[in-house]
Amino acid sequence: MLKGSSLTLDSPLNSLPGIGPILQARLAAQGVLQVEDLLLLSPRRYSDRRDNTAWEALKVGEEATVEGVVVRLSRPRGRRGRQLHVALAETKRDVPRLWCRWYRHPPTLDAKDKHKVLRVCGVPRDEDGQLVMSHPEIVGADEPGVIAEYSALGGIPGRSLRRWVGDALAGPLRVSDPIPPQVLEVLNLPTRSEALRVVHQRGPTTEPSLTTLSRLSAGEHPAARRLAFEELYLLALAAALRRRAWRQGRAKVCHFSLEAREHFIASLPFTPTREQEQALGEIWSDMECSAPMLRLLQGDVGSGKTLVAFGACLAAVAGGARAVLLAPTAVLARQHYATLCPLCHPQQLRLGLVTREVEEGAGFRGDIVVGTHSLLNREADLQPLGLVVIDEEHRFGVHQRQALGQRGEEVAHRLMMSATPIPRSLALTLYGDMDSTVLAHGPPGRQPVETRRFGQGTISAGSEAAWVLGRRLEAGEQAVVVCPLRAPSPQMELADATTAAARLVGMFPACAVGLVHGGLHRRQRETVMQAFIAGETQLLVATTIVEVGVDAPFAQVMVVEHAERFGLAQLHQLRGRVGRRQPGALCMLLAAPEPGSRADERLTALVDSTDGFLLAEVDLWQRGPGEMLGAQQAGMPQLRWANLRRDADQALMESARCQARWALAEDPLQEQNPGREAHECIRRRWGEHLLVAGALIR
Repeated sequence: MLKGSSLTLDSPLNSLPGIGPILQARLAAQGVLQVEDLLLLSPRRYSDRRDNTAWEALKVGEEATVEGVVVRLSRPRGRRGRQLHVALAETKRDVPRLWCRWYRHPPTLDAKDKHKVLRVCGVPRDEDGQLVMSHPEIVGADEPGVIAEYSALGGIPGRSLRRWVGDALAGPLRVSDPIPPQVLEVLNLPTRSEALRVVHQRGPTTEPSLTTLSRLSAGEHPAARRLAFEELYLLALAAALRRRAWRQGRAKVCHFSLEAREHFIASLPFTPTREQEQALGEIWSDMECSAPMLRLLQGDVGSGKTLVAFGACLAAVAGGARAVLLAPTAVLARQHYATLCPLCHPQQLRLGLVTREVEEGAGFRGDIVVGTHSLLNREADLQPLGLVVIDEEHRFGVHQRQALGQRGEEVAHRLMMSATPIPRSLALTLYGDMDSTVLAHGPPGRQPVETRRFGQGTISAGSEAAWVLGRRLEAGEQAVVVCPLRAPSPQMELADATTAAARLVGMFPACAVGLVHGGLHRRQRETVMQAFIAGETQLLVATTIVEVGVDAPFAQVMVVEHAERFGLAQLHQLRGRVGRRQPGALCMLLAAPEPGSRADERLTALVDSTDGFLLAEVDLWQRGPGEMLGAQQAGMPQLRWANLRRDADQALMESARCQARWALAEDPLQEQNPGREAHECIRRRWGEHLLVAGALIR
């Protein structure tokens, strides 16, 4: 029986029987804080236990529900206490046909239960010619025939989660619905209460057909679609509210005259692409408004994002303000500083560099200041601040992104840059509150980098990879060899940069070999990199420190040892480090993954395509949005029912955005039900992930 007379979605979990302070803390660590979080857990599968499997039909590796008589029972002691071993037969006079073994938390069976009829569900395996089930579930006579099964959460078994879900839905639960009834009617979707009972198989309806179970598992059933729609709807509504709140701030009007624009374009050592000119036009137009700009600039490797960001900085300076370019690492900050120096000179601008270790150029006095997180602590030294450009924005936390350029109602224009292409479906979900500009192509004439796979993890003497690399080095080309580790590790048999450098010195004695990794002092790293950029070093061995922010314009060969250990976005970024000035560049992927594995699919995709946005779609398909961008860093709320790839294809995502915009237009202040319900639901579920201008959505 439930504690108390009724339950609501925001009731604490200790309102349910069996959940004390310890379990409550363990669930909270997994993001399950209240009854609503528990009910929004998605079953991993549905187990159909309505019919018993015949004894002769039992198959190894296939789940079965079987009924038998207990003919043997023992309780041996194991490492974790008493175990339970039970032998089942068709009748009490038959020999055992199936052994059921519980190694921890065994059911309460003892000697008096011998000859008792037991119904169990599990997956049999073969053990020395005997069928064995480990930790099968005992199916009671009063249990439903179809069971929703849940993945273990923080060490809490799925059967406990199922029991608590059943307890929550057994009593008089008050379920508020954040979606307007007219929207549900238009889309022919069930109410929240109905959907929850169906997906957890706790409703009063007749037992589902096999087709219904299949549709539930695939997310195609109306109940599952309704919960997926709800997540996307609330995200879209939150994005619209964030956008409106941001636009209510006041920013400095930065007018960049036509004459100044033409002078800027004429001063460049190259002609901007049409995409770059269009992006600059959009940004300059935004910054001429008193409403603060909030724009995402996406661009593939070498597409010219830095040029566009510099044009935005010029507009801020023209408006009498200063601009800040925030980078996640000192290496990337120094690279931006080096790139912008020659561009600032014709414009007669002061450029400063500020990192934790150094302050160079004009420092905090610069019209444009490039820096790392250290800038966040000294915002007062940057006033008046008109523009904040955040590069590799997914590398910053939500609070860090909000910390710079927000002073009461005065807000600096903000431009987010991402060199990791983001699929459209993910971008619109994560950044629905931003305007978006995409630089999909690099400079005209730049040739794609050839990508080849080799069937070994490292370069070894006499291998094909060594022969190919040797030919390129003999031709005078520069090469970079990237390893997954900095130094040898007893836990992992992987290539490390320190050992690889020594190995390559022996293999290519005529080449000057450099070594760079994060363990070196900053000055050591800079010395090694400058030697490589200047051509004094022909072969550079490194870790992924060279993934971003290292521009070696004449490097022609990228070698990645144990490439299966890297993500697709990382590999694409590494490949983009070579072939920037000359055609004929080569990327060598050294790996021997299992055929058909995810690593094998990643490497195949990289060989087949140089399109960063296409590769991002593969990455999203393989890993999902949370792992792809990092939920905590990117502010990606946890999606339990929505699938960004599937729901984009089914147009559910676009429908959610349209309905959210309609709901906001009908009730601009979101004061009426279900507006208040939607607000409350957003607050309960995603909290600080949906910060706007430093404050939670209320």
